[in-house]
Amino acid sequence: MKANVTASSQSQPVAVVRRNSHSRYQYKKVLDGRKQPIRGLWERNGKFIARIAMEDDAGKKENRWVPLESAKTIAQAQEQLKTLHVDRTRNDLPVLKRTPKFADYAAQYLAYFDSVKDAKRPATIQKERGAIKLWTEHMGGLRLDKIRRLHINSFIEKRQAQKISGRTVNLDIIALRNVLKRAIDDQWIKVCRRKIYGR
Repeated sequence: MKANVTASSQSQPVAVVRRNSHSRYQYKKVLDGRKQPIRGLWERNGKFIARIAMEDDAGKKENRWVPLESAKTIAQAQEQLKTLHVDRTRNDLPVLKRTPKFADYAAQYLAYFDSVKDAKRPATIQKERGAIKLWTEHMGGLRLDKIRRLHINSFIEKRQAQKISGRTVNLDIIALRNVLKRAIDDQWIKVCRRKIYGR
């Protein structure tokens, strides 16, 4: 005997449940007061993000996502987006790629001077190698863009506690400065001297 199918059961809508939905993490266009999308401004998971075209190291244009960390309102996000456009015109955009760890970059720095001739005296390289080894032990796991004055201060305090002379500590700082200068030249970091060295 076939079961009777009622009209109500035939017309009853079927609920479709989509699993693994990640809609809250999708990029959504930000709208202005007239409900029009703001060009280059997006929102994801409650945070504002700019999408800006820029050139890579090879001169090829590509779009990059730039988190607007301090923007809490649409107006603030728009202001930060304008600032990014100005910085792009001045070729002063922040580094938008992941910077290497100090230990890895310092090794590259030393390898470079090992491979080129007459860039620095062998005695100078040897002294730098010793100082850089100490810096690597102290903060080798930090990425270049995360190095701050407090990390240098703690290194100085540690060396002074070991009764190391002030002249030697200054030479250690010069070695660090040389590594970071090269990182700036390689466009891994863009940072004010005062932010790191305090002067």
